[in-house]
Amino acid sequence: ASFRAYAGLMGQIESFEKCADCLLQCANDFELAGKFELSFLSHMGYFYSYFASGLPLNSLLESKFLAVEDFSRRTNKISLSVTFQMQRQFACNLRKVTKFPTELNGEAFHEREMLETLDDNIKVQTLRDSSSHRLQLAYIFGDEECMLSMLGILASYPFTDALAPRLHNRLCFVGLGSFSMGRTRNDDSLMELGETCLLYFKKLAKLGSLNAIPVHAMLLAVK
Repeated sequence: ASFRAYAGLMGQIESFEKCADCLLQCANDFELAGKFELSFLSHMGYFYSYFASGLPLNSLLESKFLAVEDFSRRTNKISLSVTFQMQRQFACNLRKVTKFPTELNGEAFHEREMLETLDDNIKVQTLRDSSSHRLQLAYIFGDEECMLSMLGILASYPFTDALAPRLHNRLCFVGLGSFSMGRTRNDDSLMELGETCLLYFKKLAKLGSLNAIPVHAMLLAVK
């Protein structure tokens, strides 16, 4: 019940920093109970909440990634291991100087090689998540061509997700990228995509969401 609450509804209301702590506790409790898949999903929610909180991308976070990756491999949860590797590579790109900071290719993850090995259903989900991470990197590092490419991919995905922090991060940067590129390229379709994201955060902000209020204000400013 706690996992469902903090990965979903409470993730829309409480701060992501508080949700991160609760999800990490859920992950540990599930692991002790032998419910490994729920433990991995809780860890996934924890890492997305951690990113959304703006907490330090330090060596402690790196060690948590490595521990969960190793455990997911040992329990044969390969598809989940891919997600943790991708998240770790995203953090690496933000922490370390790389030649191509908007590409998820490095010490933890190689996007193209990994996508070629996955089944269709898992590939669709993985592409959504990798494109979301790359869009965030493209916006941060000012790579307009990458932004346009990732927006083209993400525009086809529904604006829903069982993990609130993952959806938050995706729609936040889809909105920022759409408004930025929509104005730069005079593209009405991108401006409409940005408006859809803005409406999502506007509704949550009206409900008092601590996470949505600053994003709504930021999207209005960029628009």
